[in-house]
Amino acid sequence: MPSEHGLATHYISSARVPMLLESLAALEKPTYAQVNEAIEDLPTDPVSPLSGAIRTALDSAFSQETVEGIVAKLKTFTTDDKGADVLQWAKDTLATLEERSPTSLKIALMAIRKGKLLGLLECLRMELGIATAFCVSSLFDPLLYVLANCSLARCFVRLSYRSHLCADR
Repeated sequence: MPSEHGLATHYISSARVPMLLESLAALEKPTYAQVNEAIEDLPTDPVSPLSGAIRTALDSAFSQETVEGIVAKLKTFTTDDKGADVLQWAKDTLATLEERSPTSLKIALMAIRKGKLLGLLECLRMELGIATAFCVSSLFDPLLYVLANCSLARCFVRLSYRSHLCADR
């Protein structure tokens, strides 16, 4: 089943993986077409809960430039007449965001936006740098410094240096 989330050409639930592996194991020299057919022949998965009107609302809310903009847009969905599904999704999403640290939400949004322009290895390095900064210090100064001023090739060196400076404070 093609993915409507834009992440892959096909999606199957984890419950269907054993069936797919069994089908693939039966192929002697699988071709792309045979693998595709094996995936297509699987029973269909239930429709994603993030489709239709909810997907439209999700795209609209999370296309905002700032966390504050995202929250404001979500709040409009709790008062607009977009349907009960969208209303409940917006309320649940707002509740989840309100449980999180505003700083961590801003850092996550910045990382996602920056990561969109990077390759996989660069994204993994950036995420490691962010995780390391959170672990090394309770202060966000080193993390914000890394995100604002470092090229990814120098992140680890500067993060380590800045973390030692913060530890001495």
